[in-house]
Amino acid sequence: MQIRQEDVPTLPFPEGTDLLQVLWCPYAHGTYCYPLPQVYWRDSRSIGDLEATPAPSAGGLPDGWYPAPCVVHPEQVTEYPRNDCPRDLEDALEDRVEALLAETGLRYSSHLADAPGIKLGGYPGWRQEPLKHHAE
Repeated sequence: MQIRQEDVPTLPFPEGTDLLQVLWCPYAHGTYCYPLPQVYWRDSRSIGDLEATPAPSAGGLPDGWYPAPCVVHPEQVTEYPRNDCPRDLEDALEDRVEALLAETGLRYSSHLADAPGIKLGGYPGWRQEPLKHHAE
């Protein structure tokens, strides 16, 4: 995936870069056999000639590990925290959230909180507690 700074002017790019590239190796890596993503911030003027995209290997990779060609249409949306909302704020909004559900059928957590889909920035759709390291 490539994102150009001109297409997402509100995304903070590191100084001297105007291109974000997310690339991955589709072969199994690590204990859980996952594709390996790599993120690169680049100056687009420093990129030379492009090589042809290699054909997928016939090596029996899981379905969906090769990306389908597509076009990204960036869209800026307003979203709100789902899981990271402070408890006192949750308590203060509880009656309003319940009224919204009763009047419209919209659930805060799935209709109004974090935006779905692939996104750059914003609130996570899920979170994981940090791993705890135990002394042995």
